[in-house]
Amino acid sequence: MRVGVTRPAKYEQESVAIANAYGFDVFYAPLISVERVWERKFKEFLQSVLRGVANLVVFMSVSSVECVFAHIHDNDPTGQLAENFVRALNNKITVAAVGPATARKLESYGVSTQVLPKEYSSRGLAEALMPLVKGKRVWIVRSRQGDDTLKARLEEAGAAWVQEARIYEITPPKGDERRRAEELIMQLLAGDIEVITFTSGMCVANFFKIAEELGVKDELIARMCNISVAAIGEPTRKKLEAHGVRVDVVPEKFTFEDMMKEVRARVTSSPHRGIR
Repeated sequence: MRVGVTRPAKYEQESVAIANAYGFDVFYAPLISVERVWERKFKEFLQSVLRGVANLVVFMSVSSVECVFAHIHDNDPTGQLAENFVRALNNKITVAAVGPATARKLESYGVSTQVLPKEYSSRGLAEALMPLVKGKRVWIVRSRQGDDTLKARLEEAGAAWVQEARIYEITPPKGDERRRAEELIMQLLAGDIEVITFTSGMCVANFFKIAEELGVKDELIARMCNISVAAIGEPTRKKLEAHGVRVDVVPEKFTFEDMMKEVRARVTSSPHRGIR
């Protein structure tokens, strides 16, 4: 059975290995790209950490970690600034990560994570952090596209202040990645893909935008009513449902492996191998 996977390109090797381990063939088509951007608040964020002004730093994704350290390297290729930054995080500040992949990425740079939510999402982070933030100074490191729900909830919970460093942006696929996205859509229409997975609302938005540009959106939606559709998180599910697509699998844990595990269970129990 072939599954369409739409995660960013940097996750391809890991994603294919996981899907293969659960018995799936994979067509990989990244529907979002991550581009690091210069955010004027980054220097303020950096100094806030180095001087111990911040009490809590929240990393919203693996990309947020990677982009922070890339910015730091640009400022000081010797590595001394990065070393000071890691020391400050570990000695003076509570560090929160949205999920285990983000925590592992922090650990790869030498940073310890103290807060990991039960639900790997903004909502889960809010629930984990709200009891901890009264009177605290908080930085959230995220993409430009992230909404301000977490910020608002932490402010409501009594944080002294909450600031955001939006240091990367999520863009539609370009070049070869765009061609792969178009091929994914064509394979879906041809019946060559029996399961499609989405890991973010932006993946969904770009998917249907490309389909619309190709003039096949309605046909694609009709086809998706006859295959299994999986989504990570309620916002992603709601984006799909807004386009008239029913979602079959939303894993309890917000990880790609948990999604593939639940998809495998679903198609194994179905006499039609995942087709509705």
